[in-house]
Amino acid sequence: MGASVGSEFGARPLVSKKEAEIAQPPALSSASANALTGREQEVLSYLAQGLTNTQIANQLLITRTTVNSYLRTIYSKLGVTSRASAIRYSWDHKLIE
Repeated sequence: MGASVGSEFGARPLVSKKEAEIAQPPALSSASANALTGREQEVLSYLAQGLTNTQIANQLLITRTTVNSYLRTIYSKLGVTSRASAIRYSWDHKLIE
């Protein structure tokens, strides 16, 4: 019992335990944290509330394309690649309340 699923067939895990650990994004210097504009902070706040890009656009009276542009910039500044990572990073570094 206790063996992993598929081990009875000689299957190996797709990734090692080390690879499976969640990688933390690089530390954001206070200068970088302050580099988010007010509008980027607004977008990040709505993102953390679970709003879709369309909903964020409607709230801020901008287009979805503009929201996508803000998100790309936010991801770049925070050193992340996904919505979930951006939200996690912003909570961990107290960029949003």
